[in-house]
Amino acid sequence: MGEEQKGLVIIHTGPGKGKTTAAFGLCLRSAGRGYKSRVIQFLKGGDRSGELLACEEYLQKMVEIHTYGREGFIGGEPLEEDYDMAEEALEKAREVLNDPEVGLVILDEVNVAVSLGLLGVNEVLELLKEKPEDKHVVLTGREAHRKLIEIADTVTVFDENKHHFSAGVSAVEGIEY
Repeated sequence: MGEEQKGLVIIHTGPGKGKTTAAFGLCLRSAGRGYKSRVIQFLKGGDRSGELLACEEYLQKMVEIHTYGREGFIGGEPLEEDYDMAEEALEKAREVLNDPEVGLVILDEVNVAVSLGLLGVNEVLELLKEKPEDKHVVLTGREAHRKLIEIADTVTVFDENKHHFSAGVSAVEGIEY
């Protein structure tokens, strides 16, 4: 990344499908330009997505993924381990933001971690304030906090107008995961 460029803060939020996939698309674009990316996955454990498998198989020199989360979705009250893993993910994000070889950092589902109270919005704001000037950071997940939206350079809201789940079609390999 050229010295004249500012690192951007980008948010992908909203109820629609495609927030994480769009963020992984930025990893692919970044790799095509010779920049390394790191993905920190909050709340994602268990099933391995197609994006993760593709990065491991074809882009392992350019994209590194760190997953923090237990299998399944958090239903009801989060467990102590959910809080612990969210803090571990945040610490890993701090570490990779300071890696001089990394140009893009994806904080996948961090918005959900904040909305569930696993992380405080001020913790994430502090992380973004501390980031090196030249780093790009993407925050994904539904219900992005208004304070994060205010400081972001770009915010895209993914809306769901129609989804095949509503017609009884189950998750499709290669499309949903």
